[in-house]
Formats: sequence, structure tokens, C-alpha cells
Amino acid sequence: RGTEGLNMQSLLTRGAATFAGGMTGAYISNDEGVSYRLSNSGNDNSGPTRGFADDGTFIFTCTSAGVFRSSDLGASWIAKKNGLKNLLTSGIVYAAPYLIVVTPTGAFRSADQGDNWESAGLDQKDVLCIATVQGVLLAGTNGEGIYRSIDFGKNWAGANTGLNSSNFRAIETKGSTSFAAGGVGSGVFRSTDQGLTWSLLTGGLPSSSYRGFASNAQLVVAGSFGAGVF
Repeated sequence: RGTEGLNMQSLLTRGAATFAGGMTGAYISNDEGVSYRLSNSGNDNSGPTRGFADDGTFIFTCTSAGVFRSSDLGASWIAKKNGLKNLLTSGIVYAAPYLIVVTPTGAFRSADQGDNWESAGLDQKDVLCIATVQGVLLAGTNGEGIYRSIDFGKNWAGANTGLNSSNFRAIETKGSTSFAAGGVGSGVFRSTDQGLTWSLLTGGLPSSSYRGFASNAQLVVAGSFGAGVF
């Protein structure tokens, strides 16, 4: 309740709070997702909230107007974009000690909780998503597959062994396992070696375009475009 009919694109939980982001900004639920209310004061109010990150102190959003930070569990947000050369952000992750955000023209990182940003490689690549597994960064792109960095974005290498798609909108990690959402006609791929190799999962997952994941201690959930949730 509270997000009916809205285009939602991201989720994050911290304790009893669940955050949801979409075309109309950030929402919060304090009843396990039964109902949501707008929690967007100071956040981007003209474009989508595409992702959230949590460093244990602050909650961050990545939006079409850059990165925003909240110190009061989403009651208010403050823009944090000093050094960001592209504000059209598409994914964000906290990989201690860095906060990393990706854009249609590359990746950026911050070592001071978003106060200042510097380039983190993948220059001029359309990067759609970012995740971390055991200290390794995995970035999904539009048209160039997945890239991997073992030094927080100083260097990147293609990580496409076993993939049959070049478009990736979402990557999720669960323990030492990574899941990547392939483009139209592909499916969900899994890696157990920090992205060095991937395998297509076929046990009940149809070929489709997958757009997002969520997980808890027991489950991994994959959301498809047109084929439902698995």
C-alpha cells in the first residue's frame, strides 16, 4: 500500500525499515512492506531513485540528479555530488572503505561517505549496476558485459566467461556467490569464483530479461521483465 501503480526500481532494508525507490523518489515502510510512505525530502524529486546503499552510518540513494545521503533513516536527504562528472547515476554499493557509484560514462568512488568523488575507471562505458563480493567489484554494462576489479576500481578487466549476454541490469551477491541478470533472451547467471566464470541457471528459470534481485538468509529472488518473479 502506498506505491500502487508506480514504477519501482530499488529496495533496501535496515533493521525494521524498508526503503523503496522509483520514478517518484524514495519511500519507507516500517511494517515489513505492508505500507509505504514518501520519504523524499531533499532527495531527487524530478527523476527516479535507482538504488540504495548503506555503510552502517548513512543511507545513500543514486538518482538521476546524483547521490543523496541521509543520517536520519530517510527523513531527510542531502545532495553529495562534489566531483561527480555525471549525475545520471544507475547503481551504488558500499565496498569498505569506498562508496562506489556507476553512471552511463563510468564509475566513481568516495572515501569520505560521499563528500567527495573521484573517477573509478570504466570511462565512457554505460555501466548499469555494481556489486561487491569478497572485496571484488563486479560491474554490469549495456553492451559490453561484466567487468571485474580487485583494487576498488583502479583497474578493470572483462569477466564474461560463460555469458551469452552483453547487457546486465542487476548483479546480486550472497555470501561468496554472485548472480547476474542477463538481457533479452538470456537469463540469470551464477558465479562462485568472484566473477571469473559464470554459468546459466536453467532450473526453473525461463529465458527472459531479468531486471533485479533480492535476498535474505534463506532465499534469492529474481525479478524478470514479463515472466514474473522466481
